[in-house]
Amino acid sequence: MKYILLLLLIITLTGCSTKTSDKVKKLDKIEEKMAEGKESDYTDTNPIKVALYQNNKKVKSVTYKRANHVEIGTYNAFYTDKDNLENDSVKNNWYRYFKNYKDINDYKTGFYIYFTAEGKEYEQTILDPTSKHKHTPYVLVYLYDSYNYKPGTVYTHLEMEDMKKNTVITSIKLYLAGRGSKVDSPITLKVFTYKDGDINENGYYRGNYEYEIKVNLK
Repeated sequence: MKYILLLLLIITLTGCSTKTSDKVKKLDKIEEKMAEGKESDYTDTNPIKVALYQNNKKVKSVTYKRANHVEIGTYNAFYTDKDNLENDSVKNNWYRYFKNYKDINDYKTGFYIYFTAEGKEYEQTILDPTSKHKHTPYVLVYLYDSYNYKPGTVYTHLEMEDMKKNTVITSIKLYLAGRGSKVDSPITLKVFTYKDGDINENGYYRGNYEYEIKVNLK
């Protein structure tokens, strides 16, 4: 009996170790893909610092209720890393920090999201509205252009037909969809700025500067 209990304990511990090991391997594989393209012939000359904000305060970690069909935050991307910004509109603050740089018209704002749900991993680099329904039925992603918004018109998320040369992606909204209550905590959200050549062949940002937050669900 003693030997049977010992055997069961070993099997249980081995099973837990294997699950942990498998998850680490998956994360390592993602990191490898993200690192590909950072070869010696690639030089990152991006001068822009960027971070995510809510109510003009830099976000590091937020917590929302885990449920179906609920918004879990709109995050504004500004070209600065200050903790607190001026009490101003998204449009005015975006331009306030954009104008501090020279020759950055070729740069755009991008995002990366990672989460797990019901035993599966979901991740994506988000550069335009085509990613809006990518994570259905768990998480929906919506992009906004507050800089070019015209007062008096309907303020809504960007569609591909809205993407023009002067479009500025200022904000991203996350929404827990029909099976959002099944999403594990936390969700990882990153923001970065990029131009041609900064996204590697696997679709990952390969530059040196990105800002990451955790969206916790309880």
